[in-house]
Amino acid sequence: GRILWLPPFEEVPTGAVQRVRGKGPVDEKMFNHPVVICSRPWEASKGQDIYGSMVHFHVITSFGGKTLTEMYGKTSDFHRNKRLGYLPIDPAPAHPDGLPSLFLSAGSQLRWNSYVNVAEIYAMDLNFLWMYSNKKMSGATDYHLGVKSVRQLRRRAETLTQYYIDPQFAADSIPGMTFGASGLQSNHP
Repeated sequence: GRILWLPPFEEVPTGAVQRVRGKGPVDEKMFNHPVVICSRPWEASKGQDIYGSMVHFHVITSFGGKTLTEMYGKTSDFHRNKRLGYLPIDPAPAHPDGLPSLFLSAGSQLRWNSYVNVAEIYAMDLNFLWMYSNKKMSGATDYHLGVKSVRQLRRRAETLTQYYIDPQFAADSIPGMTFGASGLQSNHP
């Protein structure tokens, strides 16, 4: 449930992001956004490294400052199905269809009202992701979902995509991992 930053498209090696669940090619618009790690599957790193640096993640969006209802508020099946693919992160407005809101641990907050795209899952080497930061939350350096929210996110992903969590690397098994191609980077200077 850790929140990190997917760098701009130009700063990520070609082919570094792979789609695990969802339809269509990897879209350039998903880059330069926060992401939430949903899995560090043992099988994905098999033969590549012993630390489990391959992660699966969901993209987080603020919809450019719009709410989920403003984006997909119509009663059509298309809009309803789109809405059902997102979970709000508190303090974003509650889900219009009654799905749960997710909460960050330790009272931290993202910069904007945000929503996790649960319907799509991607894979990438953790070393290409950057740290997430929020200037409004001075002193906060580790953004992650609370335990209950991680469970809710996983249940929703299972329902939408039949994505089930396989054997994992332990959450605390990242020995001295650096983020970003040139070491520790953040999503703002």
